Amino acid sequence: MRWIGIIIAAVALVACGGKAAPVKATVTPTPTEIVATPTPSGPWTVAPSDTRTPLRCPASSARAGWPSRVLALGDDTYVKLWGRRPRLATVDARGHLLSQKELGAKAPADERALACGRGGATAAAWTEYVKPSTEGLDGDFRVVVDGRTVDTAKTPFSPPNLAVAFAPDGAVLVAYSVPKAVRAVLIPRDGKPGKPIELGPASDVSAVAADIGSGGRAIVAWSTTDGGEERNEHRRVYAVSGRAGRFGHAQRVDRAAHRNSMEFSTTQIRLAVAPNGRALLMWSTIANEDDQDRDTVRVAQAGTSGRFGKPRQLTDDGTVGDVAIRSNGDTLTVWRTPAGLFAAPGEQITDKATEPRASFRDGKPYVEWRGGSATRSG
Repeated sequence: MRWIGIIIAAVALVACGGKAAPVKATVTPTPTEIVATPTPSGPWTVAPSDTRTPLRCPASSARAGWPSRVLALGDDTYVKLWGRRPRLATVDARGHLLSQKELGAKAPADERALACGRGGATAAAWTEYVKPSTEGLDGDFRVVVDGRTVDTAKTPFSPPNLAVAFAPDGAVLVAYSVPKAVRAVLIPRDGKPGKPIELGPASDVSAVAADIGSGGRAIVAWSTTDGGEERNEHRRVYAVSGRAGRFGHAQRVDRAAHRNSMEFSTTQIRLAVAPNGRALLMWSTIANEDDQDRDTVRVAQAGTSGRFGKPRQLTDDGTVGDVAIRSNGDTLTVWRTPAGLFAAPGEQITDKATEPRASFRDGKPYVEWRGGSATRSG
């Protein structure tokens, strides 16, 4: 059997450059549990909609959720990443194609991500398969940002997963997985990428998210599992904080209680960073070693220091939804169950178990999904 490890790291950046400090882990206490009590007639007002609202820039790929999400650059200009061979598409507010811009991609990409910054700036990142390796199952993949290769990784099980976000000064952060680590490259406004920085440890297969607050704090989060026929680790969650390219020690935010023996398993993560650097992170692990079809959903919050507090368990039978956080500490956590969408501390939003996006609008919690939206009153 294999054991699975999840690692989630948080990195705070203000400027480009710098070297990562050695990663030393400290332990966070055992998670507490929130009991979810459905309240179908609760404080959420639901409205039907046949389209998703374009996401206002600046926005990271973590906040967009998927590369084809329509981003609003301003001045009634909207874009999204188009096609498996990535191109930047200019679209209308409903996502209908108006024109395409080549980004230099030569072939279909396994992984794609798009972020937007101030003044209409965009950054597209993707992976390109280079060649099979002569060393077993390994294959070489390029990590590409706007047509420029920033790193090449040899991976045995899957292509690097990646995420991209803009810093307030216009620099671009791209974070991506490699075997046994997650790396980042910082690209200043002149477009010349820096050297890859190792953010922290990982296993074989990882999922990565990144977001940057308007105050300059960046958080990079990743979940990771070992590959192959044997699993030898528990899932784990880590966090790292720093500024100006100088990073502190890794904090172990969580360790899964159960092993996952399934050969192929993934865990989603959701990440949001407030303007002042507060952060909210959501992830999942299996609920029971004997029943690996059920997942627990957990969250942890970081203050302006970048250190995450004790995790909270939202449900022992659900799927990751989305998170949002404000500078005053207000949070919104949304998860999915077979009964629909729920928000902490257990309010049922809708009986539609569809993928949500969470935010605050005019100070009120707001959740949007394909086919509708909901606003919380009070």
